[in-house]
Parts: sequence; structure tokens; C-alpha cells
Amino acid sequence: MLAAGLAAASPPPLWTALSADRPVAWHAERCVDDWVVERLLELSNATLPTHPRTYTGAARLHLIDDQGDPAARAARRVLTQRAALPPRNAEPLFVLEYVEGHRCGLGQAMPHFDWNCADGSTSAHDDGAEACPQLRLVTSLVYLNDVPDEWGGGTRLPRAGLRASARRGACLLWFNARRDRRGRLVKEEKAQHQGECVRAPPGVPATPASSPPRRKFVLVQWIRASTHEDVDESVCEEDPGSCIALRALQEALADEEGRAGGDGGRRGRTADEL
Repeated sequence: MLAAGLAAASPPPLWTALSADRPVAWHAERCVDDWVVERLLELSNATLPTHPRTYTGAARLHLIDDQGDPAARAARRVLTQRAALPPRNAEPLFVLEYVEGHRCGLGQAMPHFDWNCADGSTSAHDDGAEACPQLRLVTSLVYLNDVPDEWGGGTRLPRAGLRASARRGACLLWFNARRDRRGRLVKEEKAQHQGECVRAPPGVPATPASSPPRRKFVLVQWIRASTHEDVDESVCEEDPGSCIALRALQEALADEEGRAGGDGGRRGRTADEL
């Protein structure tokens, strides 16, 4: 009840468009409260002792099993409302951990797209019928700790000329697709992005091996162009952790919709209405 009361008392975040012409991304200096940040870190177990510095990846993924926790609900609500899409379109929340000294030349630390359709358009037919219901239309982030700019830790959209700093409680959101002149959802080239590694600036010694390294924690919320279908059992066999998180999310959303009278509260736009 305390968490619910705090969430209700919080003012809505002030979002700012980060583009001079056609907005590509939006940023809010403060979109969630401290209790949400602390609880999300706890749910993800991300702040437990870090993996060795010999780890060869760029970022470590921490799934959140309890997608119905009040903090998960609060973060999902803020992000889906700003995207103006239904909560039913949300994928499970997870946390990415970047650790000082880890490799920067691969994965999330390299410029990439979250576009997950077969080609550059979601329409496979002349009549414009959508052929990519799994499209991750929106990528949204919540930064869970502060990282000084000189140490990196921010997020860049290089083709859009944008950068957001890692500031606790701040949010960043962008669309991975846009409508072309024919009304089709097509790949947004300006949505190329990369997560900055955490590393010592020039002339500054790295953190000694005997001390905990600097880290960056960021919550990721992908929002699809359409609602999720039922969980595919083959997915559960290949990736049990993701399957658990997805089922927990579906149960949480069903519960939210029941409390709101069957429609999940305020109705967002569908992809066809963008």
C-alpha cells in the first residue's frame, strides 16, 4: 500500500523531445521515484557481487521474474503511457548491467538497431497488411544509478546526434519505426543506438582490482506494435528464464486489466493509429 500511495502522489514526468525537426526520442530527467529504482534493482538481483572482470561480454542481462511487483507496474505504466501504446504491448522488463573494464566492441556497446523484422518494412503485401506483429516499436530505458559523464554510461543515438546521460531515475524513449508515405511502418534509421561502456577517462587510473568496479544499471522496456500471443512452449524449452518472465508479465497485465474494468485503464494507440 505504501508503494501504491507514493506512486499516486508522484507528479507526472516532464518529457522533452530530443530532436529539432521530427522528434525521434524523448527524455525525462525524473520519471520514476527512488523507491521504484531501489525495488527494481532488488527484483533483478543486479547489485549482487558482480561477475569477474574477465567476463567477455559488454553487458549482463538480469531478468525480473516478478513483473507484477508495484515497482515494475509503476515503471511499465510511465513508459507505455508516454509511448501511447497499451500495456498489453509491453515485453517483460529486464535490467542491463555494464561493468567497468568489460569489452566495449560488441553487443549493446556497438551501434545497433532494435528493429526485429525480416526487412526494412513491416508490410509484406501491396495492400499494406502488417506482416511483423512482433515489431519492437518502442525502446525505453530507465537509468537506475548515476554514472559521471566522463566515465561514459550514457546512451547514444549517433545518427540522430543525441546522447542521454546515466542519471538515476531518468528515462529515455525512442521509436524504432516510422510511417512512410504509403502508410507502412518502416525502419527508423535515426533509431540506431549504443550503450556506452563504463571506463576510466584518459589520465585517470582504473578502479583497483581490490575495489568494486564502477557499474551502470539500466532498466529496458521494449513495447511491441501489437499485443503478445500466448506463450509458445518451444520458447520455454529454449529459454526458460524468459518464459517465466513473460508468463509473469501476462498474469500481471491480466490482473491490472481486471482492476481497471477490463481494458487496462487508459487505452493507448495501436500501431495502426500512429
